[in-house]
Amino acid sequence: MCARIVSAFASAALLLIAACAESHTEAPSLSPLAATPPSHAVSAPSFAYAAPDGTIWMMNADGAGRQQLLAEPLATGNSVAFSASGLATWSTDGQKVVYIASSALGLVGPATGDLWVLDVSSGQRSKIDGNACCLRHLRGRLFYDRRVDSSPLSYSSEPVMLEFTGGGTHTRAIAHGASLSPDGTQIAWVDTSRPSEGTSVTVRGYPLFVSDVDGGNASHLRENATFADWSPDGKYLMYWKNERGGTAAHGDVCVIDLATDGEVCLREFSSDEGPQWAPNPRRYIFHNYLIDPLTGSATELFERPYAVVAWSDDGEKVAYTVSEYTVGQPTTYDLVIRDLVSEERTILHTQNVGAHHSERGGYYGVWSPDSRYFAFVAIEATDSNAGLYVFDTTTRGLNASLQHFPYRSVSISYSPDSSWLLIARDQWENPTTWIARADGSGAVKLVDGLPISGSGWRPVAD
Repeated sequence: MCARIVSAFASAALLLIAACAESHTEAPSLSPLAATPPSHAVSAPSFAYAAPDGTIWMMNADGAGRQQLLAEPLATGNSVAFSASGLATWSTDGQKVVYIASSALGLVGPATGDLWVLDVSSGQRSKIDGNACCLRHLRGRLFYDRRVDSSPLSYSSEPVMLEFTGGGTHTRAIAHGASLSPDGTQIAWVDTSRPSEGTSVTVRGYPLFVSDVDGGNASHLRENATFADWSPDGKYLMYWKNERGGTAAHGDVCVIDLATDGEVCLREFSSDEGPQWAPNPRRYIFHNYLIDPLTGSATELFERPYAVVAWSDDGEKVAYTVSEYTVGQPTTYDLVIRDLVSEERTILHTQNVGAHHSERGGYYGVWSPDSRYFAFVAIEATDSNAGLYVFDTTTRGLNASLQHFPYRSVSISYSPDSSWLLIARDQWENPTTWIARADGSGAVKLVDGLPISGSGWRPVAD
């Protein structure tokens, strides 16, 4: 299905957006796939990837400077690159590679192994921990799980935060399911050992607490909670009352002002809608609601999305899907970008394939760090026929990049300087990594293999 662009300019009041008329323009021409590698005037950033033999390499986005970081394969057997890519990641300062070696599949649960840190500049490495798995980044910090016990039928583990301070490496265990505050000093967590009184554990929730990272100075906030997440400045805490049950979390979402203990409940949500905080440092926006700290009220800024797909890093633009259901007719999904500053609403793509309920209407995507470009994957006809597009919010251009691949088989990430788009085709039998310009043009295969855990891009030290 061809992509299209429809621009609409809302009236001065955001609350009247839904009632405003829309103006329509023709879609721009789609750029063809380039046959030559993209070039760039400045020094290209670098990324790390797992080769088909399970070794880890680093190279520049322009294809230069390829060097091997780890000569010992991190995985063996089938789908080596796919497995090895999840066993290594960058430290947050971009100076070290953290990886899990000698991994082995236990009786139950994920494979675990020894956790190592490699200094890329010196080549020195040090062992940090054993029985580690599941590397991941969260709020600019690095976490892993440490297995503490296992049996033929079950296993237990504890999440650990890995810190690099004063030239050393430190580990700190935190509570299960904890949400880390933006400044890294507190956690919000639910006590799953004590179900809220009078509720069914499988349907409702547990007591919600806020404490120091190590669990000290705990403060009981609410009951019937199942999940919590901090506002970008850490002054508000959203929590979810999963009071309806079902395969998706389904219930009321409320927001607590941690300074006053005041609360505003927004409405009933499903986790399939992808409700989330906007990373806006000046306004408190959750999903499509603007929260007023002075009055404790919430106002809808724009139409209720079918699902939020992604917020831009500046918190001023959001990509989401809308859907209108008509009995007896195919369900149509529109991928929309709304600029909250200019009040402009742009439809990027429309499809009526009928995505699964948890797939955001058949779309997923990422913003460039400078919030100019939005790269997204769209179902075109079936789950095995999807396309990659990039929208430039400055020029209003829409480029077609890679086409005709299975939905969910591609992951995309922008370089820290927003100049390059890394595209990983993660089919197990033939994983490849592609590179394109920021606008999606000039896409070419760069290497066989997959970027390491996270985006693969080497972080830029602050």
